[in-house]
Amino acid sequence: MVSAPSKDESVERLANLHGVLALRSRAPGYAVAQKCLEIQAEAERREPALRTEDRTMLAPDARSWFIGAQGERHVGKILARLGSEWLVLHAVPIGAGTKDVDHLVVGPPGVFAINTKHHRDARVWVGDHVLRLNNSNTQHLRAARSDARDASRRLTAAAGYQVSVTSVLALVGEQSIVDGRRGPRHDPIVVSSNGLLAWLTHMQRRLSDAELAHLRLVSEEPITWHIDRSAANTLRVMQRFDRLEAEVYKRGPV
Repeated sequence: MVSAPSKDESVERLANLHGVLALRSRAPGYAVAQKCLEIQAEAERREPALRTEDRTMLAPDARSWFIGAQGERHVGKILARLGSEWLVLHAVPIGAGTKDVDHLVVGPPGVFAINTKHHRDARVWVGDHVLRLNNSNTQHLRAARSDARDASRRLTAAAGYQVSVTSVLALVGEQSIVDGRRGPRHDPIVVSSNGLLAWLTHMQRRLSDAELAHLRLVSEEPITWHIDRSAANTLRVMQRFDRLEAEVYKRGPV
């Protein structure tokens, strides 16, 4: 005879279920949207004229975060078109700090950590050690690799076996991409958001049904990613960002 769960066990299960649901509903762009809102609010305290009854002006320091959030939301819409075999999580928190993985994708070809960068009309050149935007060096390659390593380490610990995570850098709004790497071109994969869906869905299957099901379960566990299960609650932040976006665009494109 199976005994009924104790009160403490029931509370623990309910808390975990809420954490899973919150993580799955975590919106793309959450982390950068939150940062944008914080910077904008501080700027408005210093300069109240940024917000009036008729309009809201985006603070200069908030602009890059604003554009970044829009880029992640754009990629989120693309990933939403993946089939039911795929699990897609957004703004996945890492550890007890503020770091996150923009998009974690688990599907038949494996696990992918996607780092999104929004650079409107940029000319992109990819080298073995650096990615350049309009001839200016960035840290984008390093950031994308770091996301994949963090995701692999945490999934490996949770699953009990080595989980390989493919690093992907998804570019939004770029004018062109030239991959000039002499070495391997897979760490990270650099792809335009326009081709991301086709690239993912045309990859060869690597996971069995059982492996895929297990990795989906492990990936959905909040404790895999963050010590605080309530950290996945982001709805209020995104509602505030939606309002800011609507107010800013009353003035036209940013």
